[in-house]
Amino acid sequence: MLAGICAFSLTLPFTSYQLWAFIRPALKEKEAKAILSYVPATFILFVTGLSFGFFIVTPALLNVLLSFGKDLFNIQLTANNYLTFVLHTSLPLAVIFELPVIVAFLTSLHILTPQYLIKNRRYGYFILLVVAVVLTPADFISDLTMAAPLILLYEVSISVCKYVYKRRRDD
Repeated sequence: MLAGICAFSLTLPFTSYQLWAFIRPALKEKEAKAILSYVPATFILFVTGLSFGFFIVTPALLNVLLSFGKDLFNIQLTANNYLTFVLHTSLPLAVIFELPVIVAFLTSLHILTPQYLIKNRRYGYFILLVVAVVLTPADFISDLTMAAPLILLYEVSISVCKYVYKRRRDD
């Protein structure tokens, strides 16, 4: 499982490039150059999300979960259980960290506007809160630990959308 995650992370830039190369013939020269710039961002955000999940979210969630039955149970972690837990907390964050790239891409294709994201901000927050609750164990601290970066990512996505939208209008 760990080898699969490492392989996926390392091949993500090549996969993104191959996807771009497949779509490239249908694009104008200017559009193709713009979309090619998303390839490094995809890899950087994926690795950032994976790192954030592994170094910040996973230890916080693990501490909360291990403190629940501290006095009642003899807690023993196996390598398989720990690795599964780490993957279930880190991998969804890595995928969700792609939100700014997806928003920028949809904005450059004239599908999304900053006004739409701002107008529907509360629905976006609600969806992200539901995602955070689904991905974490049932306690308030872990829900907040997961929801805070997701909401921050939504706000970053709005800023990215404004930037791409402005550049698109100026061209």
